[in-house]
Amino acid sequence: MTRRRAATRWYAKRAASGRASRGGALVEVVVFLPVLMLALLAGLQLLFVATSDLSAQNAARAGARAASKGQDGRSAALESVAGWLRPDTSVRVSGDTDAVVVSVTVEAPRLFPGLPRRTLVRDHEAVMPREKTTPWG
Repeated sequence: MTRRRAATRWYAKRAASGRASRGGALVEVVVFLPVLMLALLAGLQLLFVATSDLSAQNAARAGARAASKGQDGRSAALESVAGWLRPDTSVRVSGDTDAVVVSVTVEAPRLFPGLPRRTLVRDHEAVMPREKTTPWG
């Protein structure tokens, strides 16, 4: 038997046993894992922005509702914001004798350092008429 046939048999036997592609799965995982992590972080960032948007909207409504009844609209708005978003929340209550305006600004946590601030800040405003109270009740 010649050397060439022996080498051919050895490669054929190795390919049949699955050893020829050993390590290929590891390379695929090493390439795919950073892409998967980046996609997960991007999804989590979108979730944070959506949650802060809904919190700002609900807080503006709750604050306007409380202020229209003569209660403290700022504290009502802050109470309706999720606890982990409160440090980055600002509430402004204004109005006249007929209506109350509550503006709430919530900033979502930043997972990507290069993201511009304007994509993370959610502003909502709610306007509600003041409730007229009668002297007897």
